[in-house]
Amino acid sequence: MIYRIGLTPEQVVGSELRDILPMQEALRKTMYYERAWSGEEHVTYEGVVNGVCYLAAMRPIFRDGRVKEVIASCVDITELKKAEEAKRVSEAKYRLIAENISDMIVVIDCHGYVTYVSPSVRAVLEVAPEVLLHQNLQNLLPAEQLKRVWQTFQEIMEWKLPRLITFSCQHKNGSKLILEAKGTPVQSEQGEVSQVVFIIRNSTAQVQAEEFLRKMDKLTVVGQLAAGVAHEIRNPVTSIKGFVQLLRRDQWKNEYFDIMLAEFHQLESILREFVFLTQKRSHQFEALSIANLLRGVARMVQEEAPNHQLLLDVEEVEGIRLWGDQSQIRQVFINLLSNAVESMPDGGPIRIKALRTEHEHILIRIVDKGCGMSEERLQRLGEPFYSTKEKGTGLGLMITYKIIQYHDGYIHFSSTPNKGTTVEVYFPLNRPPDTA
Repeated sequence: MIYRIGLTPEQVVGSELRDILPMQEALRKTMYYERAWSGEEHVTYEGVVNGVCYLAAMRPIFRDGRVKEVIASCVDITELKKAEEAKRVSEAKYRLIAENISDMIVVIDCHGYVTYVSPSVRAVLEVAPEVLLHQNLQNLLPAEQLKRVWQTFQEIMEWKLPRLITFSCQHKNGSKLILEAKGTPVQSEQGEVSQVVFIIRNSTAQVQAEEFLRKMDKLTVVGQLAAGVAHEIRNPVTSIKGFVQLLRRDQWKNEYFDIMLAEFHQLESILREFVFLTQKRSHQFEALSIANLLRGVARMVQEEAPNHQLLLDVEEVEGIRLWGDQSQIRQVFINLLSNAVESMPDGGPIRIKALRTEHEHILIRIVDKGCGMSEERLQRLGEPFYSTKEKGTGLGLMITYKIIQYHDGYIHFSSTPNKGTTVEVYFPLNRPPDTA
């Protein structure tokens, strides 16, 4: 120890403290020696010499009831002091962040009691941090929100993984706040969760802004649909109006009836598709044989398109059942096969293959050799009133997208102009979609 602080035994033995230490430091340490000489047991102090920190412990030695000498031992605590200082600096930095961040920081122990609340809770909730301190989580939230928050807290404790939850609480002024909280578990050396740190952000303004934008989006879509329906209906109505005027002038031919009837069918088709889009999600799900369903759709489309050859391959999915609404799933493949037929006005083969994927999905692939589509057209598929057909409304494909979404599936198009189009539809197997 003597050598470590830059001294030698020869310099120390036989010298007084003031001979080897600065005067102020020598006087401070003399006080501790005097306490030991007066008979006080276990006198300790900390000192620093030449950058070396040490802990000194002194004990008086008695003979004949009097103190004859004092034994002092010193332990080098330099590294310990450095570690303590680093910890203090680190804690000061984190405390500075915690006390100045706008988000709220709440620490909850494993029993659900609040052990720390950052000062920002005063700015967000207008509640003093000490009001929440040492309170149990179950006493701080209304019953309708407590169940979800407490369940999330228990899951963090059990799974030892961070979780994100959004919940609401009441501001001191009575207004409703929407808070987003991320809980992170803090584990002990034994791997047990000792506490959970929640970073809570006031997302009320953000949620309200997003809700406003969603409403605006809905109004925009409604406006587009209304304008599209009006445009699509105007053409057949104008045509029928013209024939009625000819009828009033006795300028009539029998073939006009066929034209008017076709226009009425066009009106019915538009209105039927529009009504479907306004319907709620179907709850009439049942186990369907995908092979039988595709056979039925293929026969029906083949009868209406004798110039085409529908080549159906369903051997791989024989006996496999899909959970869904039969009429809606039929409508999906009727729409897709009809589009394939119309893309090949001169006829030709259309291949339909169903197979099971590695990820518990069933894939139905439809391949035609029709006119195909450009990348720009592919990007717009599914938009209302966008169609590649002369009298198409685009609602049929939009309905197809909606049905597939209802069944937790997805659809993918790939196409090359003048070479054909491939449509791939995926549905999950043996899993009812969420109809909540």
